[in-house]
Amino acid sequence: MLALSEDGRTVTYELCEGTRVSPLELSTEDAAAVARALDAIDAASSEAAPQATRGIIMMPGGPVVLIVEPETEAT
Repeated sequence: MLALSEDGRTVTYELCEGTRVSPLELSTEDAAAVARALDAIDAASSEAAPQATRGIIMMPGGPVVLIVEPETEAT
């Protein structure tokens, strides 16, 4: 997440372009970090998607958990 409006109604997300990976492909350290992030996301919102449906993108700085899936362009 890049920004949250003052009234909390608008969220600006960054589009993460990287390689999509499964949790099994992560190093032990990265898998632990992702697990902590997923637990925090679950604790913060009862409306968030279940952990199993969230994507993980590998970025140069490490794994990023997708909160929402990117929209695809209509063809």
